[in-house]
Amino acid sequence: MSANFSGIQVAKSAQDLIYSVSNAIRILGRKYNALKVQVWFNCVYVWAKGQVSRLVSKSKFRHQFVDFRKAGSKVLEVTKDLFEPNTYHVYNPVKDSRHHVTIERSHKSPLQCTCEDYNSQLQVLGKGVCKHGYAILSELGYSSLADYLGVTS
Repeated sequence: MSANFSGIQVAKSAQDLIYSVSNAIRILGRKYNALKVQVWFNCVYVWAKGQVSRLVSKSKFRHQFVDFRKAGSKVLEVTKDLFEPNTYHVYNPVKDSRHHVTIERSHKSPLQCTCEDYNSQLQVLGKGVCKHGYAILSELGYSSLADYLGVTS
């Protein structure tokens, strides 16, 4: 389920954002009619009556959530703003859209973007990294936000 904040479609919960039908379709590799997703304690049940019935790990959904954004970042063009420190402009030639991303290492969400996806993540998760953020991380030579922040697991 999602809510509408200032014209932007925002998921109501982290569960809605990460364990979505869209992510399930990408994980399964094809569309199904009336696909449903139900989050259980330690896995996610994905089914469409008479078509598919699968248990999928929660980690697979979390990885898909990130990998989808990283894949989307590959076509984006990044330009550093010459007048604003730590600010980048990201152009999407496929959609002919532009977004501004600001980097603040000390901020709770170090990569701040003007796109809807980032705002949804910020609203629901309290932080976020969209494809525009991943494009900048890649441009700077980092493969992940944790890599950029120097976090070790």
